Amino acid sequence: MNYKRIYDLLIERAKFRNTILVKERHHIIPRCIGGCDDKDNLVDLTPREHYIAHLLLAKHYNIKPLWYAFVMMNVNNHRQNRSFNSRFYEKAKLIRKIYSSGENNPMYGKVGAFTGKRHSKESIEKMRASKIGKKRKPFTRSSPTEETRLKISTANKGKTSPFKGIPKEKVKCNHCDVMMDLLNIKLYHNDNCKLSPEYDSSKKNERLLKIKEAAQNRKKEKCIHCDVTATPSMLSRWHNENCRNKKL
Repeated sequence: MNYKRIYDLLIERAKFRNTILVKERHHIIPRCIGGCDDKDNLVDLTPREHYIAHLLLAKHYNIKPLWYAFVMMNVNNHRQNRSFNSRFYEKAKLIRKIYSSGENNPMYGKVGAFTGKRHSKESIEKMRASKIGKKRKPFTRSSPTEETRLKISTANKGKTSPFKGIPKEKVKCNHCDVMMDLLNIKLYHNDNCKLSPEYDSSKKNERLLKIKEAAQNRKKEKCIHCDVTATPSMLSRWHNENCRNKKL
């Protein structure tokens, strides 16, 4: 079956349609394969068309980001309420399992930071005591308090923002269709764009090597209660006076 042809016909029909009662914005060329946020790359689809469009894209290109996008089309939340049949639900769950198990899982072969460890009785008691009398509140995005605002303001006094003097409007890369602010365009596109004939991947490797060397050369100290060696900031937070091996 020619999924690309079906997808193109669906998009063409949607482009020249006058109005629809319920609409969802869709990227004609997905951003994961080079699409952008320009008006020419956006189209309004009905929820059913949007669902079918993502299924067709995933089947045609058969790549992980597009299958993930299709899986997310099967998620219901406060912003969207979609109905789907059992066959597509099973397919979405199977795809998610394939791309999150074995070598496809980013934690494959690694040991978790808390694996094999347990909270001490003292830590458990502290966590329990901190929650007594408190009601669990639903997650809401709240504004910082006046005290927090004052702390942020005090910490940033005398500092110059790296974005000062840089226009906020987005500009287009000279070699691809990506739209970004001027600072990120200079860092990751134009002469540093992967599609540029002058692109040199060794520069990126050099930058990563410098970051790695800087991390390795950080000053490290030893905890006064255990044998752990870490940076001063990590020690002050998790060790020294806060170390679980500290004798009371």
